[in-house]
Amino acid sequence: MREDRRSKLPVGVSPSKNSNVAAGHGPATSFNPGWNRLVSGVISCLLRTPSRVLIQQKEFGDLEAAFEKLPEDYREVILQCRLLGVAPAEIATQRSRSENAVRILLSRALSRLASLVETG
Repeated sequence: MREDRRSKLPVGVSPSKNSNVAAGHGPATSFNPGWNRLVSGVISCLLRTPSRVLIQQKEFGDLEAAFEKLPEDYREVILQCRLLGVAPAEIATQRSRSENAVRILLSRALSRLASLVETG
């Protein structure tokens, strides 16, 4: 079967309004899981350039330095909630505080951490 080079469809076949081809999507689109995996792999390879790795290392170093500047209670609540996945209710019980107090402490700790990272 001969193809029309402009549309990549067999001669005599026209795309319908709702088809993938009419919408500008060829056979390799978001509807194709294999294509999605390929695109994801290419993107992740592009993000792992040597310069990007250096930038990520610097950002991690900045975060680590800022984290060390936090008060002990801020560091603990961030570690427990964000890294260890401990629920604020459980931390509240451990510290003899209300759950709301732990949530406020976490919010303040994360805000302080963000400001320290920004200022360097």
